[in-house]
Formats: sequence, C-alpha cells, structure tokens
Amino acid sequence: MQNTAAKACLVIALAAGFVPAQAELIDLTDGKIYDFSMSHASWKSRPNLQVPRAVLSRSIAGSYTLVIKLLVDTEGNITHTQLSQSSGDRRLDNYALDAFKKAKLHPFMIHGTPVNGVAYVPVQFIIPETTPEDASADERR
Repeated sequence: MQNTAAKACLVIALAAGFVPAQAELIDLTDGKIYDFSMSHASWKSRPNLQVPRAVLSRSIAGSYTLVIKLLVDTEGNITHTQLSQSSGDRRLDNYALDAFKKAKLHPFMIHGTPVNGVAYVPVQFIIPETTPEDASADERR
C-alpha cells in the first residue's frame, strides 16, 4: 500500500481531534481552580500532529495514547508542556510535546476576563503496519 505514512498522519490528526480533554483554570487573582471541558476552548493555531516518516518508521505498529499537560497564559500562549501520561514510545511522546509547544489557544475566560489555565489533552497516535513495498519506497526517497 503506497502512502501508508500519509494515511497514518491523517488518522492521527483525526483521532487527536475527537479525543475528549479536560482542563483546569487557575485564576491567579483569587487562587481558585476552575474545571471545564476542552470542548469550551478553541485553538488559534492547532498542533501539527503529522508524525514525520523517520519517527513512524521506528515505531511499532499499534495505537498509542498519551496525555499532555499544557500551561496557558492570559493571551492563549502555551507556556509549558509536560507529559502527564506516556504513550510508551519516547519518540512519539517527544514529538507531541514539541508540537503542542508551537500551538496556541484562545485565552481561557471567566466572566469575560482572560485567566491563566492548565489543560490536559489526550492524543492518540495510530501507527500502521508497514509493508515491504512501503519500506522499499521509503528507501528510494
């Protein structure tokens, strides 16, 4: 099957978009923590979860889920990422952490005021099995 890596990236992006997430808002003015669903948050710039071919070729086929903790400032900048739950594949974990560092959210709001927040985002990667023709096509590139 040609373009297995491209199809895997599409599956990864789709899977990551439909996995529910949780978030906590931390309002530093009064010290309260507010819980809400990430479905109430919106991305200014989504993370690029199209895993590079080099990472795909070194990962074992299967489904991998990880959870990333994001610290978000009052402007929606992701100021810190931390692995809350590993996928079991260090390369996939590191790739996801780097991808979220480059993303940006709209600020979390409480009563119309932007606040600092903590969000937990699950990500699912689906790595397909490679066929001999996929491997030979990769070697030719």
